[in-house]
Amino acid sequence: MSVYCDSSLLFKLYVFEQDSPQAAALVSRSKPPLPLSPLHEIEIRNAIRQRRLGKTLTSQQVVEALNKFQGDLDAGFFERRVGDWSVIFHQAEAVSRRFAEIIPCRSLDILHIATAIVWGAEEFCTFDLRQWTLARKSGLAVKP
Repeated sequence: MSVYCDSSLLFKLYVFEQDSPQAAALVSRSKPPLPLSPLHEIEIRNAIRQRRLGKTLTSQQVVEALNKFQGDLDAGFFERRVGDWSVIFHQAEAVSRRFAEIIPCRSLDILHIATAIVWGAEEFCTFDLRQWTLARKSGLAVKP
């Protein structure tokens, strides 16, 4: 596996945001299937649903975005991977221990970085500046 995209980047493929074209361009450079963890799945679906709560998407748009995501799953655009969560959490603790006092990142962001490390990612893709910094400090090549 060479590329690991965080959930916030993948979300932009299903709900248009300012960075959506750049996210699509980054993803298009990667050869499918892209790795996808259960963490990705819940975060992407939850973020789509929350757009209805925030009234930035209609109920119909939420259904369409969720269907598009499911369609990409069914088409093999993603490779569902479970991984050994005990190893991933151990790596996440190591990342937190090294950097939590100097780079403020959410635990979920740390889990994405740990997953990328454990899965042997050569490149980590995110638009989140703090996560970008933490991934770089953790030894990952980061895009954009």
